[in-house]
Amino acid sequence: MPIHQALFAKKDIPSTDWSVVDTHRLNADGSTFTLNNLQQNDFIVVFAGADSNSLTGTSITGHTIEARGQANNISYYVSYIVHNSASTSYSFSFAGQSPDYAVAIAFRRGNAYSSYSYQLLVGDSGSGTPNHGNTSVSFAINNLALLVAWVDDDDASPMVAPTDSTLASADFDGGNGSIGVAFKDIKSAGSYSWGSWTTTGTDNWLADVVKITGS
Repeated sequence: MPIHQALFAKKDIPSTDWSVVDTHRLNADGSTFTLNNLQQNDFIVVFAGADSNSLTGTSITGHTIEARGQANNISYYVSYIVHNSASTSYSFSFAGQSPDYAVAIAFRRGNAYSSYSYQLLVGDSGSGTPNHGNTSVSFAINNLALLVAWVDDDDASPMVAPTDSTLASADFDGGNGSIGVAFKDIKSAGSYSWGSWTTTGTDNWLADVVKITGS
């Protein structure tokens, strides 16, 4: 190859952007969760909720459980796993009490990371419309911000993500409740804040701001 072609030949450089690879919603897609188009080291996170069922005994094989309990009349569950397999798909089911609504989301940042940490920065609760309270929180460049809203009892469809975030997934179960997950790819270190979701649900709610850090 001539030297000028060697110098300017296109290289396969992984993206440095966070992206949603695939999602699965309990009520829309079924109780056996399957995520496709995966690559090794993708970050898979699960958020779930229930009305009357306690989720304190709920688990998913191989997952790190970040939170499970009850607050503001909502049972909640959070876990994650790093996709260490070369397989392009991953399936799982809940063990123990089943949630009423749940989402699984596979995120990717150009295979730049092989391990991740999950940090809850702000946890709010109230009634009416889910709101993160415009609380200022600090992020470093290349962090992933997750905004999560649980709504009790109501089918809150559609759930519109707060300003300066993008909806990743949402799930709805009639009178048992709803959940929405939004994200922001942090491109500049600094302080960030988010306000209200736009929903049709006006019951009790929980709202989390989460920082995902990779290494």
